[in-house]
Amino acid sequence: MPPASVAKLFARAAAEGRVYAVEPGSYARSILRSVVWLHGLANVVVLPMALGAVCGLGTLTLPVKRRDSLAFGFAHLGRRTTAGGQLLGSSWR
Repeated sequence: MPPASVAKLFARAAAEGRVYAVEPGSYARSILRSVVWLHGLANVVVLPMALGAVCGLGTLTLPVKRRDSLAFGFAHLGRRTTAGGQLLGSSWR
């Protein structure tokens, strides 16, 4: 489920509380912020970070498909790697 859909779901379920939506990717975060604003979800706070087991800084790797579109489902924290024979990292070209 896309982060914006999850944020809307929880914002309505916790109408009296606060929802913290964590999104490290700038493009996905911009969509999330737009959805929060358009739907008037005043109880949602969008945070530009990732969560993990330890404190520190990391690299968000976001693959690019052949048609120059982003492969959001394969975004991951860490270096470029291969999975299933496909390059995950800067490009799939």
